[in-house]
Amino acid sequence: MKFAVLGAGAIGAYAGAALARGGAEVTLIARGAHLAAMASRGVRVLSPRGDFTAHPRATGDLAAVSAADVVFVALKAYSLPEIAPRLGQLLAPGAATIWAQNGIPWWYFQSLPEPVGGAVLESVDPGGVISGSIGPEHNVGCVAYCSTEIIEPGVIRHIEGTRFTLGEPGGSTSERCKLISAAFAAGGLKAPVEARLGRRWGSLARWPRCATCCGQSSPNARRWPGGSGSASRSRLTGGSRPAWRWARTRHRCCRTSRPGSGLSWTA
Repeated sequence: MKFAVLGAGAIGAYAGAALARGGAEVTLIARGAHLAAMASRGVRVLSPRGDFTAHPRATGDLAAVSAADVVFVALKAYSLPEIAPRLGQLLAPGAATIWAQNGIPWWYFQSLPEPVGGAVLESVDPGGVISGSIGPEHNVGCVAYCSTEIIEPGVIRHIEGTRFTLGEPGGSTSERCKLISAAFAAGGLKAPVEARLGRRWGSLARWPRCATCCGQSSPNARRWPGGSGSASRSRLTGGSRPAWRWARTRHRCCRTSRPGSGLSWTA
């Protein structure tokens, strides 16, 4: 099984390195100094679970996805509308595309029956650009429970979490998901296949950036340190230290992150 990791930053490079360590054929797609370092020296992972170095192929050419059986898309959600038209043209027929952006996915309504099915989630797919470019047969859902950061080009610090829960939008337990899960497991990652993965998005604030999500909708906003009401919400989303400290005491994921840390949550 051939994998391409589109957006091989902190999360993508970690997943790609683990897959390569497990014996999968992997191509990392990245850019800049990080790409140059991975191409010349491989990916160095520093982890409480054990350090390792992997040497998957690394390139800046998006066309590399055309040879992949599985494309792991680790780009930020706001990058998808721009890249989707070309990505859709390059995907091989039958290729699986794993969308590793936590939160309600752009393809969510594709998994539901009419009349809701076919609707477009404008907040993450403005104008339906992504859904109009990527066929529903390619989509595989993913909820990433993993915290990593790039500490220098080509070097990833794995902080915690190794689980990438997979699922078909339609709720079936497909053979391709089983094969992908096995490849992840061979690399030391957890990738359970879950039917009705959509239930994972019933609570948007349960994992990455949960303090921001919870904070914006919290009825207790006036209790946040440093201010009250909308002003306090603005401080939280802007990464103010008082609000971050408040959130850190209440949300598990915030205990390992801080404003400006470079910590990469796939959200």
